[in-house]
Amino acid sequence: MSQFHRLNDNEIAESISVEAKTLRACLLDKRSTYLVLTVPSASPFRASEKLIPLLGNLSRIGMIPRLYRAPDSEDVQIYIAFSAPVKTEEMSRKISDFLDNCGFEQESDAIVLHSCERPFALPLQPGFAWMNESIAPKVRREEISLPAAIAMFLRDLENSAVCPQQIESALEAESQLCFQPEILSCSEDIAIAESTSNLTCEAEPELETAINHLSEFQTTEEISVDCSMSAAQQIVEFQAQEAVIDKLASMQLLLFPTYRPPE
Repeated sequence: MSQFHRLNDNEIAESISVEAKTLRACLLDKRSTYLVLTVPSASPFRASEKLIPLLGNLSRIGMIPRLYRAPDSEDVQIYIAFSAPVKTEEMSRKISDFLDNCGFEQESDAIVLHSCERPFALPLQPGFAWMNESIAPKVRREEISLPAAIAMFLRDLENSAVCPQQIESALEAESQLCFQPEILSCSEDIAIAESTSNLTCEAEPELETAINHLSEFQTTEEISVDCSMSAAQQIVEFQAQEAVIDKLASMQLLLFPTYRPPE
């Protein structure tokens, strides 16, 4: 890798020509209209059966990931484009947290989400390739001219750009859905068991204490208590209503149309 410095247009053109002998890397600025993820060739997520679900999770929250083979390697680069500049570090952190919650942990650099301090190989250099849905090369850089390669790459970013505000809302909604509230417990006398038919009246005073304790938590709907239900059933009923209310409140944040820039 060369020492980092700003390149002029001629130096960039030389770097991405098929005759280039030096592999260059680049860094994102503090604000950028795209982010880059690299899945190294040795990563367990490089296999198609792991990489395709990763792409699916990014698409699920409104992103349009573009897949490429990194120059001079078998690493996979995933580009995520935005219709307006984003704060690079902040958006990288949010996407990183989202991937962690989806089970794609970035330990040992199994997935590298490039920020302002993590360089990545400059695209369109020798060895660069466009990948298809089967994670196989469909167009290699060496197969097309430099002007055609630049136009094709820039068109990819333009056509896949999404509204950053919508992505941030979707990421926030996902983080709320992943939040697991603490499960309140009562005494062993009214613990939920496989069968609740043998509960006795001795549990009723403790039920009243539990209901009073649970009522301190604010909800968006009134929680009713049916005296004809058993102690454990009333606790289950309360938790079920809480779960439905919380889920509906979070799902409302996901109800927006996917942004598509005009062509």
